[in-house]
Amino acid sequence: MKGLLISAAAVLALAACAQGAMKQSESIVRLLNSRSSQSPRLYEEAARRVRADADRGMPLQSFMLAALADSPDLPDFARPDPETKARYLAVSRDRIVRLAESRGNPLAWYLLSVEKNDIAMLEKAAAGGNVQALNALGAMLVQEA
Repeated sequence: MKGLLISAAAVLALAACAQGAMKQSESIVRLLNSRSSQSPRLYEEAARRVRADADRGMPLQSFMLAALADSPDLPDFARPDPETKARYLAVSRDRIVRLAESRGNPLAWYLLSVEKNDIAMLEKAAAGGNVQALNALGAMLVQEA
């Protein structure tokens, strides 16, 4: 019986972790999409969650806010000041670069393309199926046409 209770507690703990990770992923996706493409309330909730996660030292969220710092969509409360932006980049950039280069992670390529304004990185993100990258490349093609 004791082993069963421990197993049930472990399952509940894992479920709580999975739910938290799902909320983090959802917040990241919401923040990468423009404010106008969704409910302003949901966008702001996502920005609050990503900012809180970045302040707790989570590298993806830190890099994301630093890369998006100049975006007009990013709410002021989520926008890092220059010192915080530099700190976020310092603690997260190497990890994001490794994700992109060694694992070919499309989200990492996309975030690097946003930070560096680099079309080659954007193309790598799009080739990996990143929706934001595909959308950005499509918009560029429409403008060129």
